[in-house]
Amino acid sequence: MTPSLIAFPFSESDKSRLSESLQAGRVMIFATETFYALGCGAFDKQAVHRLFQMKKRDFSKALPLLINQSMADDIQRQLGAVGQSLIEKFWAGAMTLVIPAPSWIPHFLHAADGSVAVRQSDCETVSALLDLAGQPLIGTSANVSNEPPHVCLQSMPDSFKRQADFLIDSGQTAGGKASTIVSLTQEAPVILRQGQLTQQIQSFLKSQ
Repeated sequence: MTPSLIAFPFSESDKSRLSESLQAGRVMIFATETFYALGCGAFDKQAVHRLFQMKKRDFSKALPLLINQSMADDIQRQLGAVGQSLIEKFWAGAMTLVIPAPSWIPHFLHAADGSVAVRQSDCETVSALLDLAGQPLIGTSANVSNEPPHVCLQSMPDSFKRQADFLIDSGQTAGGKASTIVSLTQEAPVILRQGQLTQQIQSFLKSQ
């Protein structure tokens, strides 16, 4: 399969095509503020299944979601004071929160403990795709599990890229460290993965 290559920023015809494609369960590779991501409309179970297969990822490991401002506002209202403060200070940005799944997120996206990982990205490409999708996006690193992530489309193996329906080229991303993952499923926040904002989040949590 030869995926369609689309450059960002999108033309009006690109927007129309991508909107229809996201709602039809198509799989895309696109930039975030750190690395390129593999994703699809999160509510399409068959498309999500394709992502697991592409990444050769254990189906027991739930995939993270990218969300827009209104979804972030809804989540913030459901969290305690510390969670609300974390969102206020570090979103949009490179912080992923693991939270008890809100009622509007389908069960097939939940981890075994009923949680989901969510992030509001400050990347313009992600924001544009979320506007077109009308739903959360899966946003997991565009690589086979346990292999290095990529800062550009050109560094990705062709065998991986060919499995996607669309390649969104936004040029080279910043790279560096991935998002910091913070769990809010226990009484106190726990940093599950070191990342771009770890030091700032640790300092913030100590001040609370």
